[in-house]
Amino acid sequence: MKINNLTAEDVKFLKELKHELNTQDNRITANPRFYQIQHDRFVASCDGYGNYFVAVIDGEDFGVYTNDQEGVEELKNDLIFNYDEESSKEIEEITSLTVENLNNETLDLKCFPGDYEHVYLNAFLTERACKEHIEANRHHYQNPVDYLSYGFRNPELEKVLEILSKIEIMED
Repeated sequence: MKINNLTAEDVKFLKELKHELNTQDNRITANPRFYQIQHDRFVASCDGYGNYFVAVIDGEDFGVYTNDQEGVEELKNDLIFNYDEESSKEIEEITSLTVENLNNETLDLKCFPGDYEHVYLNAFLTERACKEHIEANRHHYQNPVDYLSYGFRNPELEKVLEILSKIEIMED
């Protein structure tokens, strides 16, 4: 069988991909395997508890802070930075914030406790491609890392990876 519609660039890509698939560290994970981006996403808690809280001002996320005195102090500093010195009423309201009393009508500040959860996004055939994506798009993610996943009971992915890992390309 001969495939005639591939360009020289396509053939080069397939050769390099085959080599990379066959030589990259499998991290003791069976085929079919693929890489994903694991990052953290804040999820507000329904029960009112959490190690963090998200501060919302005028309906917009202002930031996520640790749910302790240190986090409250960081929030205060961030809020004060956004007001000028002549906003004495707002500054007074900011300095009165405590862990027990974070919501403030004058500032239109509402805080919701919660925690971070791991989220897995995207799919890459190689570790290199995943890491390059993270490097170029880090600003979209919270604590991103490359994560090797197992394509459990995914016969199509298994077959494609098997073909890619053994394909022999003869150049004319």
